[in-house]
Amino acid sequence: MIIFLALILSTLIASPEPITPITTEIIQHPFTPAVLGQNTQNLSKAPDPTAIPTPLQAPKNTPISSSIPSQTPYFQKPTPRHTNLIAKKKQPTGPELDALFTKYSYQYKIDRVKLRKIAICESNLNINAHNLYYLGLYQFSESSWKSYRKLMGTDTDQSLRVDPEQSIKTAAWMLSTGRENAWPNCK
Repeated sequence: MIIFLALILSTLIASPEPITPITTEIIQHPFTPAVLGQNTQNLSKAPDPTAIPTPLQAPKNTPISSSIPSQTPYFQKPTPRHTNLIAKKKQPTGPELDALFTKYSYQYKIDRVKLRKIAICESNLNINAHNLYYLGLYQFSESSWKSYRKLMGTDTDQSLRVDPEQSIKTAAWMLSTGRENAWPNCK
């Protein structure tokens, strides 16, 4: 780079003819007052600080025109397409959940504290917890629920993911069969 600049400078200095500009016309920026048609004398005046600003009208709630007639207007919230809508269940009390943790940890001979800890980590003990494709106490996806329940030999109905007893029973079975890696963030 330095050699290139030195070569240009030496060429300019050694040149016998004077350097003339390529163009003599004045190029104006597109936002100069002359281009915008404004009077340049008025630009030096500052705005009146006591003037009351004119309020702007609020935009109308109209959809953006589109070449795609089936497109949802921007002011309507689209219906999520990534999940089946499952009716919410009434949240059980703490003692009711504790009884289920005890029942299934005893039945499957697993650590009750671990079973409860995973439910707290995944849903904060909220049976209706929902995150994208995941639902329930243990945040089962539709596919994992179906496959685990099929392996257990029980009903694979997706609405059972929000049933606290079925959810805890499935999670207890998974822990008893060494499938605790289903919850990698809750160890």
